[in-house]
Amino acid sequence: MRLDKTGAVVVTYPFFCPRRKAEQFVNAQADWIDRQRAHLPAIRIFKPGDAITIAGREYALAPAPESRGTHAAGGVLRVGGAPEFFHHRVCDFIRKETLAYLESRADAYARALGVAHGRIALRDTSTRWGSCSGRKSLNFCWKIGLAPDYVIDYLVAHEVSHLCEMNHGDAFWKTLARLPVRRADAEIWLRRHGRELQAVK
Repeated sequence: MRLDKTGAVVVTYPFFCPRRKAEQFVNAQADWIDRQRAHLPAIRIFKPGDAITIAGREYALAPAPESRGTHAAGGVLRVGGAPEFFHHRVCDFIRKETLAYLESRADAYARALGVAHGRIALRDTSTRWGSCSGRKSLNFCWKIGLAPDYVIDYLVAHEVSHLCEMNHGDAFWKTLARLPVRRADAEIWLRRHGRELQAVK
């Protein structure tokens, strides 16, 4: 039994186990479920007046209902459209800016290591911030765009290093060490604030 990122209970049980047994097990663990949910950060919905950082740039969020798009200027992100779409449009902007930043950093790190990466894609993942496939494609959770730039840089460098070494052996860490990133600081930040990023829906 576990809780997903929304706090919903997920139970895995063998096919020969009656469903009522699984339900009884869940009911018996009500106190544990309540304790775990108490540690989950509140779901974050962006609203006018919020201040956020996207790929290292700070923005104040402001509604612009007369505008059809979302535009950034002078540290203000003006979000067009009806109020009910405000959060969704901010997230779309985050994805766009994050992807552009990731592509830029991945290109730079790949050149430094003398390798080439494949397609870069954004995902909505809750268990990993990034991954590297056997086809050299790099995948990242789009929410890392809200982290400080040195954290994003480390995550990109980590996955680009997997283009050289697909495991986490000594050779991998030596490869990563060739890139100018703040590994220790980034890992500390993610341990402290990673759940806050996942709270964005």
